[in-house]
Amino acid sequence: MFASITDKISNVLKNLRGLGKISEKNVADALEEIRTSLLGADVNREAADEFIGKIHRSAIGQKVLDKILREHQIVKIVYDELVELLGGS
Repeated sequence: MFASITDKISNVLKNLRGLGKISEKNVADALEEIRTSLLGADVNREAADEFIGKIHRSAIGQKVLDKILREHQIVKIVYDELVELLGGS
């Protein structure tokens, strides 16, 4: 189950990295794919929606840092939320 989710999320993030510029629509599409992957792995719908909501709020609210590419920030946001979801640190 974890391998399947890992592969799907990795593919979504790889697709984001391949874009020249990331728009809010790109982020929304990627989050929908991650949500679908979670639901496909029998993650509770409410938990999946809450997880995606946290990522969306973080991604949209983040100020882009000068030396970090937008896609790297999205990868970090998803990573941080996954760590929190799995119990922290």
